[in-house]
Amino acid sequence: MAERILRKYGVQTTVDFVLYEPDGVNFKVDAAHVAGDTKIMKDEGGEANTDNAFVDRGQGYSQVISATEMEAARNVLYIADQGAKAWLDKEIIIETYGDPSAQHAFDLGTAMSGQAVASVAGAVGSVTGAVGSVSAEVSADMTKISGDATAANNLETACDGGSYNIGGGGAVAASVSGAVGSVSGAVGSVTGAVGSVAGNVDGSTASVSGAVGSVTGSVGSVAGNVDGSTASVTGAVGSVSGAVGSVTGSVGSVAGDVDGSTASVSGAVGSVAGNVGGNVTGSVGSLAAQAKTDVNAEMDDVINTDTKAELAAIPAANASIGNKIALMAMATRNGGTSTAAQIAIKKDNGTNLGTGVLSDDDTTFSRGKLS
Repeated sequence: MAERILRKYGVQTTVDFVLYEPDGVNFKVDAAHVAGDTKIMKDEGGEANTDNAFVDRGQGYSQVISATEMEAARNVLYIADQGAKAWLDKEIIIETYGDPSAQHAFDLGTAMSGQAVASVAGAVGSVTGAVGSVSAEVSADMTKISGDATAANNLETACDGGSYNIGGGGAVAASVSGAVGSVSGAVGSVTGAVGSVAGNVDGSTASVSGAVGSVTGSVGSVAGNVDGSTASVTGAVGSVSGAVGSVTGSVGSVAGDVDGSTASVSGAVGSVAGNVGGNVTGSVGSLAAQAKTDVNAEMDDVINTDTKAELAAIPAANASIGNKIALMAMATRNGGTSTAAQIAIKKDNGTNLGTGVLSDDDTTFSRGKLS
């Protein structure tokens, strides 16, 4: 008779078994695996050699079934000697669980709190977590209760002593009045206005549709975009991850660095404490003392530290101030020559930088442009 065992779908597993001598009396303790001795059939498909050989453990053996081999509702493992029948043939049926494609979809390895229960007959002490939906029968019973003053008062007392609000199925709670101590689990959505939240919202809120009047206290971080309108934020905002499209109105002050990209700022910026890494397009009202000191230091460096090579030729009329100053320095430092017909300005090596024509008609002395 074939053995039947349960294993989880799609997860590598090990199957332990024993083999018998051909006489069927004693264990076969020295079987040696060769290719083809172990085959597997998945969901009544074709038989194929197993991915792994069985391993001798002494009295018995173990066979590793790979994760790929376990992707079936039913596996049949055949262990048959391909030679002179050193042991009796063996068959092991492996049924899987824990996956919609398994023989048994229910996951035996998961606690009951994580399972879906179609129905519950009898009393339920408490429910921790989310209730997906309420049946039409429950909704009808709630309607009956609403028309029965005694039942309604009893339910009201069971809730908070002063009012009751129940949602789910066909009934929707109009409002919740009073304080809600805590909500454990996820809140799918809130439609309408939330007057105020006192204290901290520690978990993750998927989305808020509509306007948020105000947030009092600190907001640790916001990941993603805040698409709607926020009237005001009082307190410190730890960090904002993502892009801020625009800010309309005045920003009092920014302490610290603005590391990301800001598309534009319309209006006046009172002050910036720290460094501006990029460019400022527009006018800067004034420079503070440190900025002025830095500008003076750079100018002093340009004038007294930076060097400039000699000119190779006479500069053009629209040349830079630096080249024009260099021309005057070369004319003064390097000297030159002058004849009745020509003046020459020398380079440091004694060759001509440029020359100009001289003329004198006993009335006017003229000097041509240097070239």
